[in-house]
Amino acid sequence: MLYIVATPLGNLEDLTPRALRIFREVDAIAAEDTRHTIQLLSHFNISKPLFAFHQHNEREATEQLVEKLTRGENIALVSDAGYPCVSDAGSYLTQTLRDRNIPYTCLPGACAVDLALVLSGLPTETYAFLGFLPREGKERERAFAKIAKSEDTVVVYESPLRIIKLIKDLKPYIKERRIALVREMTKIHEECVRGLAEEVITELEARAEVKGECVLVIEGRKEEVQEQTGNIEDAVRKVLLLKKKADLSLSQAAQAVSLITGHNRKELYKLALEQEE
Repeated sequence: MLYIVATPLGNLEDLTPRALRIFREVDAIAAEDTRHTIQLLSHFNISKPLFAFHQHNEREATEQLVEKLTRGENIALVSDAGYPCVSDAGSYLTQTLRDRNIPYTCLPGACAVDLALVLSGLPTETYAFLGFLPREGKERERAFAKIAKSEDTVVVYESPLRIIKLIKDLKPYIKERRIALVREMTKIHEECVRGLAEEVITELEARAEVKGECVLVIEGRKEEVQEQTGNIEDAVRKVLLLKKKADLSLSQAAQAVSLITGHNRKELYKLALEQEE
Protein backbone atom coordinates (compact mmCIF):
# COMPACT_ATOMS: atom_id res chain seq x y z
CA MET A 1 0.00 0.00 0.00
CA LEU A 2 1.13 3.55 -0.73
CA TYR A 3 0.47 6.12 2.00
CA ILE A 4 0.55 9.77 0.92
CA VAL A 5 1.46 11.60 4.11
CA ALA A 6 1.26 15.31 4.95
CA THR A 7 4.23 16.59 6.94
CA PRO A 8 4.52 19.74 9.12
CA LEU A 9 4.93 23.15 7.50
CA GLY A 10 7.27 24.13 10.31
CA ASN A 11 5.97 23.13 13.72
CA LEU A 12 6.83 19.46 14.26
CA GLU A 13 3.94 19.09 16.73
CA ASP A 14 1.65 19.12 13.68
CA LEU A 15 2.78 15.64 12.62
CA THR A 16 -0.15 13.38 13.47
CA PRO A 17 0.09 10.22 15.60
CA ARG A 18 -1.18 8.24 12.62
CA ALA A 19 1.60 9.60 10.40
CA LEU A 20 4.18 8.60 13.01
CA ARG A 21 2.75 5.10 13.16
CA ILE A 22 2.84 4.76 9.37
CA PHE A 23 6.45 5.96 9.24
CA ARG A 24 7.38 3.26 11.74
CA GLU A 25 5.47 0.53 9.90
CA VAL A 26 6.30 1.09 6.22
CA ASP A 27 9.16 -0.62 4.43
CA ALA A 28 10.53 2.59 2.86
CA ILE A 29 9.78 6.28 2.38
CA ALA A 30 9.77 8.20 -0.92
CA ALA A 31 10.86 11.77 -0.16
CA GLU A 32 11.12 15.04 -2.07
CA ASP A 33 14.47 15.72 -0.37
CA THR A 34 15.88 12.76 1.54
CA ARG A 35 18.18 15.04 3.58
CA HIS A 36 15.19 17.01 4.85
CA THR A 37 13.17 13.89 5.62
CA ILE A 38 16.07 12.28 7.53
CA GLN A 39 16.01 15.28 9.89
CA LEU A 40 12.27 14.89 10.41
CA LEU A 41 12.53 11.15 11.10
CA SER A 42 15.55 11.58 13.37
CA HIS A 43 13.58 13.99 15.55
CA PHE A 44 11.14 11.14 16.24
CA ASN A 45 13.85 8.45 16.47
CA ILE A 46 12.69 6.71 13.28
CA SER A 47 15.08 5.12 10.79
CA LYS A 48 13.81 3.91 7.40
CA PRO A 49 15.24 3.36 3.90
CA LEU A 50 14.68 6.49 1.81
CA PHE A 51 14.66 7.13 -1.92
CA ALA A 52 14.22 10.38 -3.87
CA PHE A 53 10.87 11.26 -5.42
CA HIS A 54 10.67 14.81 -6.79
CA GLN A 55 9.59 16.82 -9.82
CA HIS A 56 12.79 16.11 -11.75
CA ASN A 57 12.64 12.29 -11.48
CA GLU A 58 8.91 11.68 -10.99
CA ARG A 59 8.33 9.42 -14.00
CA GLU A 60 11.38 7.24 -13.36
CA ALA A 61 10.71 7.15 -9.61
CA THR A 62 7.06 6.28 -10.23
CA GLU A 63 8.09 3.05 -11.95
CA GLN A 64 10.47 2.28 -9.09
CA LEU A 65 7.69 2.88 -6.59
CA VAL A 66 5.15 0.80 -8.56
CA GLU A 67 7.62 -2.08 -8.64
CA LYS A 68 7.96 -1.94 -4.86
CA LEU A 69 4.19 -1.81 -4.38
CA THR A 70 3.56 -4.78 -6.67
CA ARG A 71 6.07 -6.76 -4.59
CA GLY A 72 3.84 -6.11 -1.59
CA GLU A 73 5.91 -3.41 0.08
CA ASN A 74 4.31 -0.60 2.02
CA ILE A 75 5.63 2.85 1.07
CA ALA A 76 5.06 6.36 2.46
CA LEU A 77 5.29 9.36 0.12
CA VAL A 78 6.22 12.74 1.62
CA SER A 79 7.23 16.20 0.44
CA ASP A 80 9.42 18.61 2.38
CA ALA A 81 6.37 20.29 3.95
CA GLY A 82 2.63 19.99 3.63
CA TYR A 83 0.86 17.67 1.23
CA PRO A 84 2.60 15.82 -1.62
CA CYS A 85 0.96 16.38 -5.04
CA VAL A 86 0.00 20.00 -4.15
CA SER A 87 2.53 22.03 -6.19
CA ASP A 88 4.93 19.13 -5.58
CA ALA A 89 5.55 15.84 -7.36
CA GLY A 90 2.85 13.18 -7.11
CA SER A 91 0.14 13.93 -9.66
CA TYR A 92 1.67 11.66 -12.32
CA LEU A 93 2.11 8.96 -9.69
CA THR A 94 -1.52 8.99 -8.52
CA GLN A 95 -2.76 8.93 -12.11
CA THR A 96 -0.51 5.95 -12.85
CA LEU A 97 -1.73 4.09 -9.79
CA ARG A 98 -5.32 4.83 -10.73
CA ASP A 99 -4.83 3.58 -14.29
CA ARG A 100 -3.14 0.37 -13.08
CA ASN A 101 -5.68 -0.25 -10.30
CA ILE A 102 -3.03 -0.09 -7.59
CA PRO A 103 -4.55 1.08 -4.29
CA TYR A 104 -3.26 4.04 -2.31
CA THR A 105 -4.54 6.22 0.50
CA CYS A 106 -3.95 9.68 1.97
CA LEU A 107 -3.28 10.72 5.55
CA PRO A 108 -4.70 14.16 6.45
CA GLY A 109 -2.44 16.82 7.85
CA ALA A 110 -0.91 20.25 7.26
CA CYS A 111 -1.65 21.93 3.93
CA ALA A 112 -0.46 25.49 3.21
CA VAL A 113 -3.42 26.25 0.93
CA ASP A 114 -6.03 25.57 3.61
CA LEU A 115 -4.14 27.32 6.39
CA ALA A 116 -3.50 30.46 4.33
CA LEU A 117 -7.09 30.59 3.13
CA VAL A 118 -8.47 30.58 6.66
CA LEU A 119 -5.78 32.91 8.06
CA SER A 120 -6.48 35.46 5.29
CA GLY A 121 -9.91 36.36 6.63
CA LEU A 122 -11.23 36.38 3.05
CA PRO A 123 -14.29 34.39 1.91
CA THR A 124 -13.70 30.62 2.09
CA GLU A 125 -16.97 29.28 0.62
CA THR A 126 -15.40 28.72 -2.81
CA TYR A 127 -11.80 29.19 -3.90
CA ALA A 128 -9.36 28.41 -6.71
CA PHE A 129 -5.79 27.26 -6.12
CA LEU A 130 -3.39 28.14 -8.97
CA GLY A 131 -0.07 27.05 -7.44
CA PHE A 132 2.99 28.94 -8.69
CA LEU A 133 2.09 31.32 -11.53
CA PRO A 134 4.16 31.49 -14.74
CA ARG A 135 7.03 33.95 -14.34
CA GLU A 136 6.73 35.74 -17.67
CA GLY A 137 5.16 35.97 -21.11
CA LYS A 138 1.64 35.34 -22.31
CA GLU A 139 1.11 32.48 -19.88
CA ARG A 140 1.59 34.92 -16.99
CA GLU A 141 -0.85 37.39 -18.60
CA ARG A 142 -3.42 34.61 -19.02
CA ALA A 143 -3.04 33.66 -15.36
CA PHE A 144 -3.60 37.28 -14.34
CA ALA A 145 -6.67 37.49 -16.58
CA LYS A 146 -8.04 34.34 -14.96
CA ILE A 147 -7.57 35.87 -11.51
CA ALA A 148 -9.18 39.13 -12.66
CA LYS A 149 -12.30 37.25 -13.82
CA SER A 150 -12.56 34.92 -10.83
CA GLU A 151 -15.48 35.50 -8.46
CA ASP A 152 -13.89 32.92 -6.13
CA THR A 153 -11.09 33.63 -3.68
CA VAL A 154 -7.78 32.73 -5.38
CA VAL A 155 -4.74 31.19 -3.66
CA VAL A 156 -1.25 31.17 -5.21
CA TYR A 157 2.26 30.27 -4.07
CA GLU A 158 5.29 32.49 -4.58
CA SER A 159 8.94 32.75 -3.56
CA PRO A 160 9.83 35.49 -1.05
CA LEU A 161 12.28 36.85 -3.64
CA ARG A 162 9.50 37.42 -6.18
CA ILE A 163 6.45 38.20 -4.02
CA ILE A 164 6.64 42.02 -4.28
CA LYS A 165 6.97 41.86 -8.08
CA LEU A 166 4.02 39.47 -8.26
CA ILE A 167 1.76 41.80 -6.28
CA LYS A 168 2.89 44.80 -8.36
CA ASP A 169 2.17 42.93 -11.60
CA LEU A 170 -1.22 41.80 -10.29
CA LYS A 171 -2.30 45.21 -9.04
CA PRO A 172 -3.84 46.50 -12.31
CA TYR A 173 -5.88 43.30 -12.63
CA ILE A 174 -7.35 43.15 -9.14
CA LYS A 175 -8.05 46.87 -8.62
CA GLU A 176 -9.63 47.42 -5.17
CA ARG A 177 -9.85 43.77 -4.17
CA ARG A 178 -8.35 42.78 -0.83
CA ILE A 179 -5.37 40.46 -0.59
CA ALA A 180 -3.54 38.67 2.21
CA LEU A 181 0.10 37.61 2.18
CA VAL A 182 0.67 34.68 4.54
CA ARG A 183 4.20 33.58 5.43
CA GLU A 184 6.07 31.39 7.94
CA MET A 185 2.92 29.45 8.75
CA THR A 186 2.98 27.46 12.04
CA LYS A 187 6.42 28.94 12.85
CA ILE A 188 7.48 31.51 15.45
CA HIS A 189 7.29 34.40 12.98
CA GLU A 190 3.99 33.45 11.36
CA GLU A 191 2.45 36.52 9.74
CA CYS A 192 -0.53 37.57 7.65
CA VAL A 193 -0.27 40.97 5.95
CA ARG A 194 -3.77 42.09 4.87
CA GLY A 195 -4.97 45.03 2.77
CA LEU A 196 -5.20 46.34 -0.77
CA ALA A 197 -2.31 45.57 -3.12
CA GLU A 198 -0.74 49.02 -2.68
CA GLU A 199 -0.90 48.75 1.10
CA VAL A 200 0.77 45.33 1.13
CA ILE A 201 3.45 46.48 -1.31
CA THR A 202 4.23 49.49 0.90
CA GLU A 203 4.51 47.24 3.96
CA LEU A 204 6.84 44.77 2.25
CA GLU A 205 9.06 47.38 0.59
CA ALA A 206 9.73 48.94 3.99
CA ARG A 207 11.54 45.76 5.03
CA ALA A 208 15.12 44.81 4.34
CA GLU A 209 13.89 41.50 2.90
CA VAL A 210 10.92 39.17 2.89
CA LYS A 211 11.62 35.74 4.36
CA GLY A 212 9.81 32.41 4.30
CA GLU A 213 7.71 30.71 1.64
CA CYS A 214 4.75 32.90 0.75
CA VAL A 215 1.11 32.19 0.03
CA LEU A 216 -0.94 34.99 -1.54
CA VAL A 217 -4.72 34.96 -1.10
CA ILE A 218 -6.77 37.24 -3.38
CA GLU A 219 -10.37 38.28 -2.89
CA GLY A 220 -12.79 37.23 -5.63
CA ARG A 221 -14.24 39.68 -8.10
CA LYS A 222 -17.55 41.20 -7.10
CA GLU A 223 -20.35 40.19 -9.46
CA GLU A 224 -21.49 43.71 -10.17
CA VAL A 225 -18.18 44.78 -11.73
CA GLN A 226 -18.83 42.45 -14.65
CA GLU A 227 -21.25 45.04 -16.07
CA GLN A 228 -19.87 47.89 -18.15
CA THR A 229 -18.91 50.86 -16.00
CA GLY A 230 -18.27 54.34 -17.37
CA ASN A 231 -18.24 55.46 -20.99
CA ILE A 232 -15.76 54.26 -23.58
CA GLU A 233 -13.83 57.57 -23.61
CA ASP A 234 -13.11 57.31 -19.89
CA ALA A 235 -12.04 53.70 -20.34
CA VAL A 236 -9.59 54.64 -23.10
CA ARG A 237 -8.08 57.34 -20.88
CA LYS A 238 -7.64 54.70 -18.17
CA VAL A 239 -5.82 52.46 -20.65
CA LEU A 240 -3.33 55.17 -21.54
CA LEU A 241 -2.86 56.18 -17.90
CA LEU A 242 -2.37 52.58 -16.77
CA LYS A 243 0.15 51.94 -19.53
CA LYS A 244 2.20 54.92 -18.39
CA LYS A 245 1.99 54.47 -14.62
CA ALA A 246 2.22 50.67 -14.42
CA ASP A 247 4.78 50.30 -17.24
CA LEU A 248 2.54 47.92 -19.19
CA SER A 249 2.24 47.38 -22.91
CA LEU A 250 -0.82 48.92 -24.56
CA SER A 251 -2.28 45.44 -24.98
CA GLN A 252 -1.79 44.59 -21.30
CA ALA A 253 -3.34 47.88 -20.19
CA ALA A 254 -6.33 47.37 -22.49
CA GLN A 255 -6.81 43.87 -21.10
CA ALA A 256 -6.74 45.10 -17.50
CA VAL A 257 -9.18 47.97 -18.12
CA SER A 258 -11.47 45.65 -20.08
CA LEU A 259 -11.69 43.27 -17.16
CA ILE A 260 -12.41 46.12 -14.76
CA THR A 261 -14.93 48.08 -16.84
CA GLY A 262 -16.51 45.40 -19.03
CA HIS A 263 -15.64 47.24 -22.26
CA ASN A 264 -14.37 45.22 -25.23
CA ARG A 265 -10.60 44.76 -25.05
CA LYS A 266 -10.01 45.00 -28.80
CA GLU A 267 -12.05 48.19 -29.05
CA LEU A 268 -10.15 49.74 -26.14
CA TYR A 269 -6.83 48.80 -27.71
CA LYS A 270 -7.81 50.20 -31.11
CA LEU A 271 -9.06 53.52 -29.73
CA ALA A 272 -6.06 53.91 -27.39
CA LEU A 273 -3.68 53.18 -30.27
CA GLU A 274 -5.37 55.83 -32.39
CA GLN A 275 -4.98 58.39 -29.61
CA GLU A 276 -1.31 57.54 -29.19
CA GLU A 277 -0.70 58.13 -32.88
